[in-house]
Amino acid sequence: MRNICEIDTQKYFTASQQLQKYRNRAVHFTLNDSFGDILKTVMNAITEIHNFACDEVIPYIENDDAIKVIKSELNELSGFQKDIRITITEDEAQNLE
Repeated sequence: MRNICEIDTQKYFTASQQLQKYRNRAVHFTLNDSFGDILKTVMNAITEIHNFACDEVIPYIENDDAIKVIKSELNELSGFQKDIRITITEDEAQNLE
């Protein structure tokens, strides 16, 4: 699916769309997916955001300071992603006990 900007949203936002489905299920009390599955989707959504910013946003920004800020925020998201990966690993190890 392409939007008005000719960006293939399926390329970048599949996990983000899944997060929206999780959110809707949580609101309507029908969310029964595992914590690990939800966290993995969050990690994938962060990857999608990173890829979208690098492919579709940063190349069109002419202000170097703005690019630095965006890259700094993306690095912070990557750190958050590492924390999620640790949580998933701990959760999986706990489920094996």
